[in-house]
Amino acid sequence: MAATALVMAAAALQSSAESPRNGGAAGPLAWSWWEVTIVASIAVVALVLRVSNLRDVPFNIYPDEVMTGLVAERAYLSGPSPAPSVFSTLWSDIDLPALWFAIVAEAFKL
Repeated sequence: MAATALVMAAAALQSSAESPRNGGAAGPLAWSWWEVTIVASIAVVALVLRVSNLRDVPFNIYPDEVMTGLVAERAYLSGPSPAPSVFSTLWSDIDLPALWFAIVAEAFKL
């Protein structure tokens, strides 16, 4: 949504430089009212579709997703130094490499 808003703002605030749509002359933008209406309508529909029903999405978070976050946090963020090797495994009986948990831990830092 931020990218859509940025594109709309850039189009609205574009300097009055030469434009092929203006016949090469400097002046106001050559956007007609219906073009602005269409772009604004698309943005409004996108916003409504994105924020409607947010309470139910995600409708279910499975325990293994929570466990992945906990293992990543304990191993790489709040665990003992140095962090485990990314070539080791952190879950017993599951051969998922620690590299996955390192990536999850880096995402948590954001």
